[in-house]
Amino acid sequence: MHFMSLFFFSIIWSGLILLSPGLITVAKGADNEVYFYNPESNVNNFTALKREFDRYLQSLGNYRFVPFNHIQFFEKHLQIDQTAKMHKNAVYLLSSWYYKNLILHYPLHAALIGTIKGKVTQKKILSAQQTISSLQLLQGTNITSAGNQDYTKNILIELMGEDKRKIVSTLQILSVPNDIDALIAVGFGLSHAALTTEYSRSIWASINPQLSQTLNTLAISKDLLLPVVAIPEKPTSGTLELLKVIERMEQEKKGLMLLQMLGLDGWKVIGKNEQLMLKQ
Repeated sequence: MHFMSLFFFSIIWSGLILLSPGLITVAKGADNEVYFYNPESNVNNFTALKREFDRYLQSLGNYRFVPFNHIQFFEKHLQIDQTAKMHKNAVYLLSSWYYKNLILHYPLHAALIGTIKGKVTQKKILSAQQTISSLQLLQGTNITSAGNQDYTKNILIELMGEDKRKIVSTLQILSVPNDIDALIAVGFGLSHAALTTEYSRSIWASINPQLSQTLNTLAISKDLLLPVVAIPEKPTSGTLELLKVIERMEQEKKGLMLLQMLGLDGWKVIGKNEQLMLKQ
């Protein structure tokens, strides 16, 4: 019963997020800002995320955290910033998947990458009820995911292959705040499949091994990079100082707590291998 209540709460909260007019209002007056957009994020409370990040950042300088939960509002804001030449004073915290698309239009450079237990990559897993034993049986069903619809469908096409694009087009994507809720939905028969990380799947197995055993693994992705912290190609000195603040987050208790809200436990300077993966 506890898991059912948790799932329905998640669905309701997710709906509120998706129906919200855009995001937390962008406040002015900070010397430098952190723009956050991650369509695969497990963040389920943007108001709390902004509040806690603002408190942390403002204790270290005249900084502000600006989270976006819809792509159209984020990209509209980027256009405004570019016109006003404000973008040089910003640091961008983005999903690696979205960063690859963004750099086709904006001159950004990835400086840091997130880590989980020392790793900078994760795999995505498509898990289904045992009654669904093949990808063909997914046609017309629903899938739970912590990512938004566009991101989820793009990853599903990568997982299933271009020849399964027609199947993906028939799927109904149910957005939930986090991976565990997505797996709970499948376990209780409230959705047919879930797209989650491999790490979340292992956590779910430890939380509820009995329900975990009812899942079939239909597809596993290649290694995917975790979120990145990007800066303009010609950053200001203030932007570089803010970048250092973000890089040191894991060294402080409050900073580590905020990283965990993002599903991470640290940052590392991007190396050549990660740079190559971001260009693929």
